[in-house]
Amino acid sequence: MNKERLTLNYRDNKEVMNIKILVEDSVIIKPYGYVYDTIYYEDGSKKIIHNGEMNMIVDTFKKVVTSLLSNHIGYHGILYMALGQGEHDEGDGSSSSWDSLDAAQRALKSATNLIVLYDEIARITITTQYLDGADNVTEEITNKLKISASIPSTIQGYLREFALFGGNATDLLDSGLMLNHKAHEVIPFNTGDSVMTIERALHLVLL
Repeated sequence: MNKERLTLNYRDNKEVMNIKILVEDSVIIKPYGYVYDTIYYEDGSKKIIHNGEMNMIVDTFKKVVTSLLSNHIGYHGILYMALGQGEHDEGDGSSSSWDSLDAAQRALKSATNLIVLYDEIARITITTQYLDGADNVTEEITNKLKISASIPSTIQGYLREFALFGGNATDLLDSGLMLNHKAHEVIPFNTGDSVMTIERALHLVLL
């Protein structure tokens, strides 16, 4: 009797374990990114230009994750934010067909198969912080990251895109694995008399 009960319990537990494994295997982790940008001018004024707009998570995001899970030598998490001018005519980048696109049309430029920016002109280092459910910075490990970068006035160009790079990225343009891409309206950045900086934050959420 005890043997039968033991066999029955084992079978029941095994079935529960199988069901649990099937449920857990069906879980899909989906990353989302939200952009927050504020321009600061030399006269002390500021302008919010992006306030929670979404960006595209690209295919190579998964390669960054698997390289970290496997402790791949020489590979790391998010390292740089790259800035680009998008597709543009020959010259200084001031003229681009992107500038006549609306937000929906521009978003189509952020394809999941991108591996580099259309025209990267600079990359800057970033800082990361964990966020809690209310988007407050916390020391606890959570499923939300705040990636921050200060774009200095020493950079000049017609900014239309940016991306985060990790993996084996260095300070060389177009190096590393791209995690996301955002095509945005043109920002003539320090191309005239006005001197400006940008404080950019991206909230990366894994659901």
